[in-house]
Amino acid sequence: MNSTLCVSWNTRGLGSSTKRAAIRKQILKLKPGLIFIQESKRENVDIALIAQLCGRNSNFNYVFSPSTGAAGGLITCWDDDFFAQQNTSIHKRFIASVGIIKQIGLKCIAINLYAPNSHAERKILWEELREMLDRVKLPILIGGDFNIVRSKSEKSGVHFHRSAMEEFESFIGDVGIIDLPLAGGAYTWSSNWEVPVFCRLDRFLLSADILSKLPDITQKLGDCSVSDHKPIILCKSIQNRGPKPFRWFDHWADEEGYVKIVEKAATMAKGKGIVSFLD
Repeated sequence: MNSTLCVSWNTRGLGSSTKRAAIRKQILKLKPGLIFIQESKRENVDIALIAQLCGRNSNFNYVFSPSTGAAGGLITCWDDDFFAQQNTSIHKRFIASVGIIKQIGLKCIAINLYAPNSHAERKILWEELREMLDRVKLPILIGGDFNIVRSKSEKSGVHFHRSAMEEFESFIGDVGIIDLPLAGGAYTWSSNWEVPVFCRLDRFLLSADILSKLPDITQKLGDCSVSDHKPIILCKSIQNRGPKPFRWFDHWADEEGYVKIVEKAATMAKGKGIVSFLD
C-alpha cells in the first residue's frame, strides 16, 4: 500500500521549468497514488507535461480540466497500480473520478476541487456537489483549494465571512465528510502583502467509509515553496509508540550469577526510573 495516498497542490501555474522540476522532486519523493493539481493555468495538457511532473518512468495516467486563458485549470493524475479509474466527470471547478483503490478493494469517488473566490459562486458549487454525491452514493475523497476557511482559527487577521464559513460547514455536514487534523502547521496559504495574511484554504475531506478502511491516515503540510499554497499530503501516519516493553522470563532467575547481575544493574541505575522507588 502506498504510504502516500494523495498529494493536492495549488501550484499557481506550471509555466516555469524550475517549478515543474520542484513538483517532480516532491512527486518522486512521496510516490503518491493520486495527484490533484489546481490552477495549472494550462488550456492543454499532454503526456510530455505529465512526464515532467511525475517522472518519465512513472505509471501515471491523467485527465484535465482546461484553464480559461491563464485562469484556473485542474489536473488529476493516478498511478494505475494504485487506482483503477472507471469513469470521470470533468467540470470547470472540479474533476470527479470514480474508481477502485486497489490495495483495499474500495470503490470511491475522488474529487480534485478548485473552488471560486466568489461567495455566490461557491454557494452554487456546494449545491452542485451535494446533488452529484447524493446520486453516486460512494465513499468520498475530496482534495483541493476550497478558497474558504472553516473557522476564525484558520485565518490570521480580523476579516471573516461568517455566512460563507457557515455554508461550507453545512456542506461538510450534509455530505457527511470528515476533515482530519492538519499536521505540520495551521495554514496552507500565505499572501505576499506587506502585512501577510495566513489561511487554511487547502484540505482533504473524506467519508467515514474510507477512514474505516484506512484508520491510520492523516493529512499534513508539504514543505515545498514554489507557490503561495503549500502542498497537502494524505498519507499513513507514523506513530512513535516509544521503546518496546521489557519482557521477563522466569528461567532467568535460575541462571548462575543472576542475583549479582541484578544487584549490579540496580546500582548503576540508582535514582533512575523505577529503580528509584526500590530504595
